[in-house]
Amino acid sequence: MLRNYRVNAHKTFAIIVTLLYMIILFGSAVAYAVTVTTFATVGTYSQALAFDSADNLYVVTVGSGTISKITPSGIVSTFASSLNSPEALAFDSSGNLYVANRGAYGSNGTISKITPSGSVTLAWATVGSGPSALAFDSSGNLYVANTSGTTISKITPSGSVTLAWATVGTNPEALAFDSSGNLYVANAGSGTISKITPSGSVTLAWATVGSFPVALAFDSSGNLYVANEGSGTISKITPSGIVSTFASGFNTPYSLAFDSSGNLYVANRGSGTISKITLNSSVTLTWASVGTNPEALAFDSADNLYVVNEGSGTISKITFPTKPTATITSSLGANMQVGQTSTIQSVATPGSGDTITNTEITQSFNAGAQTNDGSSASATTTYSFSTTTPGTYIFYGNAETTAYSSWYNPPGASIVVTVTNPPPTCAITLTPNPIDASQSATLSWTTTNSPQWLLINNVGYMSTSTSSGSFTVTPSSTTDYTCTVADASNNQYSFPANATLTVYQLPMCTLAVAPSSIIRGNSATLTYFSQNVTSFSISPSIGTVTQNATATASVSPTTSTTYAGSASGPGGSASCTIPTNSTSTLAVSCNAATSYSCNGLSTIVQTSTSTSCAVTTNNSYGTCSSPGFCLAGDSTCYYTAPDPVPTGNQSGNLTLHPILIPAGKPVTVYWDIQTGTALNCSVSGTNNDGTPQSTDTASPGAWNTLAGPETTSPIEQQTIYTLSCLQDDGVTHYTQTASVNVVPSYQER
Repeated sequence: MLRNYRVNAHKTFAIIVTLLYMIILFGSAVAYAVTVTTFATVGTYSQALAFDSADNLYVVTVGSGTISKITPSGIVSTFASSLNSPEALAFDSSGNLYVANRGAYGSNGTISKITPSGSVTLAWATVGSGPSALAFDSSGNLYVANTSGTTISKITPSGSVTLAWATVGTNPEALAFDSSGNLYVANAGSGTISKITPSGSVTLAWATVGSFPVALAFDSSGNLYVANEGSGTISKITPSGIVSTFASGFNTPYSLAFDSSGNLYVANRGSGTISKITLNSSVTLTWASVGTNPEALAFDSADNLYVVNEGSGTISKITFPTKPTATITSSLGANMQVGQTSTIQSVATPGSGDTITNTEITQSFNAGAQTNDGSSASATTTYSFSTTTPGTYIFYGNAETTAYSSWYNPPGASIVVTVTNPPPTCAITLTPNPIDASQSATLSWTTTNSPQWLLINNVGYMSTSTSSGSFTVTPSSTTDYTCTVADASNNQYSFPANATLTVYQLPMCTLAVAPSSIIRGNSATLTYFSQNVTSFSISPSIGTVTQNATATASVSPTTSTTYAGSASGPGGSASCTIPTNSTSTLAVSCNAATSYSCNGLSTIVQTSTSTSCAVTTNNSYGTCSSPGFCLAGDSTCYYTAPDPVPTGNQSGNLTLHPILIPAGKPVTVYWDIQTGTALNCSVSGTNNDGTPQSTDTASPGAWNTLAGPETTSPIEQQTIYTLSCLQDDGVTHYTQTASVNVVPSYQER
């Protein structure tokens, strides 16, 4: 570096200086104590710092030609020696350390390479005159600023050197790469910044800055900051090349470094102080006092700041008070809807030995500026958040403490809440509900949040040009009218609540009795059926009745009875119907035995006796005309003595009167059953009397009875009549015959 080397006395013991400084943070004064210690003592004319991945600190000492290694605990050792005026350090991605050796004035310098194990290659590469700055690109190529001239050397990872890879301004003193791989060079002699693209294209005076620029640093937004040693200013250059004076009033600013929060620190070589510039450009010129001639700055992984003091040969360590932490939560989580309310809560925890004095929550909408949502003089602040505007909201939990007396947002103390429009909804109302099968209902529907479409089950799609509507429905049975809506992304939402219309069916019932007639004391079966009923009765009562099913009951009335049923249910009431070819009337009769007696000689009396009905009736059956007469146990009038009665378990009487007639005359046939019982009897003659061919047109059916008389048709020849009775066993026939003869006729000559 271009300077006059000076030897300054310094103390070799560590001193701890606690300083109270005013720092402007977010536009407010913040006061907190930083601790400055003499972390280590190295040789005088120490100028450059670099950390390895394990937080070991490496320091260049120009006068002794050595590299010192200082562990995180402060143990100092000589890592490499015999270097030729070393001035700059840089690590590659493999942990190898490279050293720029200035050498004798006016001669080419060299680059030394030291492996992680400490193996040294003193003259690994030869470069231009007075090398004092090193920088690696993303491909591992090493670039060297040859400060005594106007060139930049390039060295590949294999050690191949392009001595004058690029020509820049006078006395290139510092190098820095942007995120796109462009290399920027601070030209101390010409007061300019050169820009070199990855392809090697050079813009010699890309920007003009203050006097004697010696240090470069990029912020997270890609703005380039330049320390102008001669003018005591810091220049800011935007990515587009616009230059402004960012801050002034510094005393020989010689080195720049950003902390993890974006604050910029400046080493003032002339005053032995460190300045701090906050994110909003508030400057504290004397933020900390360190050793003599501070030349280089570097942060370790814990954000402690280290300063190499060239004049005193010491390393200063600046530690910050333990920062507060905070957690911020949303009661609805990271996602909520327009119209909902979420409780945002921030809980702050102070650092060691510190005290929370205030907390606040700030908000940024869609990456816009932060707004204050409220604060609290305690460790906890809550904010009730609701909005009608969808978007992304970021909430920050900030804290004030005794040490950090202005708002501080701890790393990670933020939450992103995404607010979306609520999904569409629909609702169904059915009036009245329930209904009978013969009734109608009004279906009313409503929607919210502008659905893309509306579908009502069992109806179809409805227009969504309006948010409500109604129409009449007349379903024949209970029906579901669930509605479904879709949002702009066709996400579907169904709403079944209150969407079922209950339809009560009309009640019905039937009944029938079989057989349709019985003898008193016997029984018949009553079959009945009902559905859609809550009440069902049968008259006359048959006892407990089964509802909504087919069932049977045994009935045995003593008199003829007609059965009727009635049913009722939610759908109304009804009387039972009679199925086709059936009856609901049961006829009840008495099982009677009939006998005959003869009152006097000619009056026949009929007696009917029913054991099932316990009834006996006597009726005059008839009177025999003279000279007829009746017999006991017989309902027949006789005009001649009856033929002998056949023997057997059943006896009858078949008589013809007269038994001898002229041709063409009829006779009277008498018959009955005298003993035993018969199921039926019939009389037939060989002249077809009593048969379907009978010529007796008066009463042909009278020949098929248990007793007669019956007049025959005119008889032309001998005719035989037969009485045939089916006995009560249903198998055996009783038969008896009688004949009538025709008197021959004679004609005189």
